[in-house]
Amino acid sequence: MPAVPLGAQLIVNYNGPGGATALNVLGFQVAGAFPTLAEQEAIFEGWQEVLSQYLSNQWTSGGSSKFIDLSDEIPVEYEFPQAVVGGETAGSCLPAQCAICVSIDARAGRNGNGRIYLPGLPDGVISDASVIDGTVITNIQDEYLNWYQTVCAPAGAIPAVYSRELGVVLIVQGVSVDTIVDTQRRRVARLDT
Repeated sequence: MPAVPLGAQLIVNYNGPGGATALNVLGFQVAGAFPTLAEQEAIFEGWQEVLSQYLSNQWTSGGSSKFIDLSDEIPVEYEFPQAVVGGETAGSCLPAQCAICVSIDARAGRNGNGRIYLPGLPDGVISDASVIDGTVITNIQDEYLNWYQTVCAPAGAIPAVYSRELGVVLIVQGVSVDTIVDTQRRRVARLDT
């Protein structure tokens, strides 16, 4: 992989019922020195606060999460011990291939945008028509903004989208949450085997 100046990633792992797993790769643009281990942990813990707005208590996040410095041709990985944190919403959950899709916009056009698929959806936040409860959507957007402003920005790690076309990271300008549950068909095939 070519070096990405000012680029960093946070890898977040999830575990669900029946051995289901998922992960998120969150991009950042680093302003100044690379975040310290304490700042990396704070960013991860802040992300867990975003997840707490909806995550089923049958799912957990954490464990083997890590930060990756992309500014060198050989990326440097910073692994840190993280407590495994369970979701807070009780009740049964949707199948593992179902997710909330968070769209992150870094510039006009498709090449500057990204998506984060959040697993572990509890039944109670979804209507019969697969519509996500409006309060959950608002809470995720608000908590993401809070995470961006109060945790990431002070650590010099600004949420960003990596543009393969441009070979750079682009700072996130806006975030929205799709109102309909997203189903990952490729994930269904993997889960059935």
